[in-house]
Amino acid sequence: MRLVYFILIGFIITSCADLRTKAAKKSTDEAKAKLLLKEMGAAHGIQNWDNMTTYTVEFEDQFYGKIGKKANPYSDSLTTFELSYVPKSFDGRMSFTSGEQSGKTWGIQSWNTYEFNESGEAEFQKNEEAYFGSNAKLGS
Repeated sequence: MRLVYFILIGFIITSCADLRTKAAKKSTDEAKAKLLLKEMGAAHGIQNWDNMTTYTVEFEDQFYGKIGKKANPYSDSLTTFELSYVPKSFDGRMSFTSGEQSGKTWGIQSWNTYEFNESGEAEFQKNEEAYFGSNAKLGS
């Protein structure tokens, strides 16, 4: 039930959020927007992406107030974790770096999910009810 609330609130928030400035809302300039994205990509090393074999992103997820407490999928209001991916694939993992889940790692490889056990070995999970965007069944 908690997951249903989290998904519902996520849809409400994302459908209402508009990060554009007042000036951007009045007149949109697609060419300027593309130029800004291209400049930002160059400034942040987008040219290196094709040479990467993996990349890791550090996240911090914090939930505020009563709605946040209900929607929070973690036991702590502030959770930090690392997401590691293999570019141009569906292989990745999430490692918790704080809170009750600290040290736990979840992952997906070739559409199969796994968790690392106490001895550091990956244990693949079967969940017939879990589907992804391509409707590939996990564990098949």
